[in-house]
Amino acid sequence: MECSPGISRPYALPKIRHGSTTTRTNNCFHWVAFAAELSIQLAVFALFASAYPDGYRSLLWLTGGVQGWNSNPEERIYFYANHKTPPEIPWIWTQRFGVQLDIFKKRQANSGRSTDANLATATVAVIVCLAKGLLIYLHQSRYFVVAFYDVSLAALWILCISNQSSGDYSSPAHPSPRPWYLVKSCKSVEGPGAKGCTMAQASFAISVLVL
Repeated sequence: MECSPGISRPYALPKIRHGSTTTRTNNCFHWVAFAAELSIQLAVFALFASAYPDGYRSLLWLTGGVQGWNSNPEERIYFYANHKTPPEIPWIWTQRFGVQLDIFKKRQANSGRSTDANLATATVAVIVCLAKGLLIYLHQSRYFVVAFYDVSLAALWILCISNQSSGDYSSPAHPSPRPWYLVKSCKSVEGPGAKGCTMAQASFAISVLVL
């Protein structure tokens, strides 16, 4: 029996608002993606933090130098003994950020500590990831904002990967276009050098994965 147009139907079921279902689905997807991204970023941060400030970098440099795969840091002592200026330390063995001011060079040389670009990138990535989570919680997540964050982080990780795979040409007798631990098996060395090789390979692999 049909109701006339002028008669209301109080018993009618409420209309389903598909937009609300879509919104809940999107929020769920955002939270799952956020949890996965945060887990990876924290793993990357922990890995790079374990290598700060010089967990295995100098060891890898020395191991490669002894094997003749890159410059040997122990040979720099001969330059100092003969009052000569040694070649500049390759970027791969310093991981310093960009251009240094002259007034800080002496202080950094005395302290023996350098800013680790990998750890800095991982730290920024974690902060940005937490910021994205806050935007999701406040329902302020916008695709163009997320895209801006992702593009910015991608640029940082590309720089980070480029630094990790840069060469060592400071020794004309032993040029190294790529770090030896990226082109050779860690089984090629023994002792602490093998462990450092494994950590360096894992750092490079997870950096590529994050990108």
